[in-house]
Amino acid sequence: GHVYACPIEAVREVVPLEQMTRLPGAPSFVPGLINVRGTIVTVIDAGLYLHSRSCRAPGSVMLIDAGARLVGLLVDTVVDVRPLRFDEGYEHLDVRAIVARVVAISEEE
Repeated sequence: GHVYACPIEAVREVVPLEQMTRLPGAPSFVPGLINVRGTIVTVIDAGLYLHSRSCRAPGSVMLIDAGARLVGLLVDTVVDVRPLRFDEGYEHLDVRAIVARVVAISEEE
């Protein structure tokens, strides 16, 4: 029942959901890791993080450039690419805050 938008320049690509590897000790909103052409990506369940309910039928992972890291947001679907005017009353959510809470193994990675 919720639709979210993000700046297109932050989205590297959208990939189909494949098998994830569970990350022991990770928060419940981190269902696992995926391998995208040799890059290990932490996946965040956007529904669980934002609404305490997992995505209904996750089908895609939106790969987001988050500084030096690539992070995947598990989403039900990607609906559209279109311009938005934030002066029309949209609430701003900063996904960098989500990413910062996930995991940092070392500064070199």
